[in-house]
Amino acid sequence: MNKKKLLLLIVQLSLIFVLSVKIFPQDTKDDYVSELIDSTFLPDQTDQQIKKIVPLLLEGIWYNSNRYIQFHTEETDKNGRKYSQPNFILRTFYTWYDDRAAESPEFSEKYSRDRNDATRFAEDVKIAFQEITPSYYTEKYGITQKYGDNVYATAQDLPSGAWILKIKYPGVKEVYSIPVCVIGNYLYLNFAVRNISIGDFDSYSDKSTFGYYSSYYVNDELWISPKDYFPELKSFFVDVDCVYPLRYWLTNMEYDSQLSASISDGEKNHIVPKHHKIGERNYTCVQGRGRVIRNLKKQLTLPEPCFFNSVKIVKKSYDYDSEGNKIKENIQEKIVPTIVAFGNPYMELDHSGKNILQIVEEANSRKKPLPPPVFPPHGILDFHWEVLELNQNYNRMHSIWRKNFEKLN
Repeated sequence: MNKKKLLLLIVQLSLIFVLSVKIFPQDTKDDYVSELIDSTFLPDQTDQQIKKIVPLLLEGIWYNSNRYIQFHTEETDKNGRKYSQPNFILRTFYTWYDDRAAESPEFSEKYSRDRNDATRFAEDVKIAFQEITPSYYTEKYGITQKYGDNVYATAQDLPSGAWILKIKYPGVKEVYSIPVCVIGNYLYLNFAVRNISIGDFDSYSDKSTFGYYSSYYVNDELWISPKDYFPELKSFFVDVDCVYPLRYWLTNMEYDSQLSASISDGEKNHIVPKHHKIGERNYTCVQGRGRVIRNLKKQLTLPEPCFFNSVKIVKKSYDYDSEGNKIKENIQEKIVPTIVAFGNPYMELDHSGKNILQIVEEANSRKKPLPPPVFPPHGILDFHWEVLELNQNYNRMHSIWRKNFEKLN
């Protein structure tokens, strides 16, 4: 009888397990990214375009008033492939001490840590990179983006690019997605990317900002531990004479890149994506199955301050003779923005030429100056001797009085 009950219990538990897997499926895509970041084997390219090699424009040491972050590709896995692991340096005690808060175990083993660091072991934060928009380089880089056979793109004055940082924190299963962009020597977290097809040369005008800009501002800091995302994003549609701010909020609806929504002020109609996906989070601008954005409030300009990148697009075409030989080269050029950054830069690229250890050692070897004196200096001392004499007389009289008092008692 006991064996039958045990067998029945095993069957019931098996059914519960099977049903729970079907009803509550695991996030296999997030697991895949997590395994990619954790794995020692580095594929050259994945179906999600996620790579471990630091993008060229992100390489180096970035800093602001409270931290340094170094993006570098110096670590090597057991297969001899290079991968990136960032260094986070927190500038604590009003920037008087730099704490090596996050770095790889190999880096800590190679370069011993200071006993004054806040933690015995640094946080082991892993990172990968997913491209949002292509990177555009100035001529000195010698790199050109090519679209088809006759359209080429370079940066006009400052190099630029945008990526999603896929961050894996120790002890946390979820992979956090934090977008960043670089324009020149500055790194931004608050930015929006223009919905534009660079390869379609005739679909946009020269020096025009017209179009839809999707926001990627999900967090205001790059942390060494996970933090909550912003629940809302503010994207924009830039028209010829006005700007339409568009609010997107987190939703549990399934992402559909084909869905669109319309905006209208009674005179003009424009179409924008209904959904906006960042990492595994989906944002929407319309509730339910709606397709119309209501209660629009137009603005004259984008929020200030804002800064556009400039991409130089060149289209080459040729004239041929009757025998098919090239007789003339025709060149058309346009300058278009693909990214707009808002507010002040989050970080700036360090050009001191020092490595991260030299920066930390130099900062921590400083001596904090003595605080100013409580009383300001008087110059030449001028004692009031009469006060000292009075004080001596008082002490003498007090001594006599005390002796007489003790005799009486």
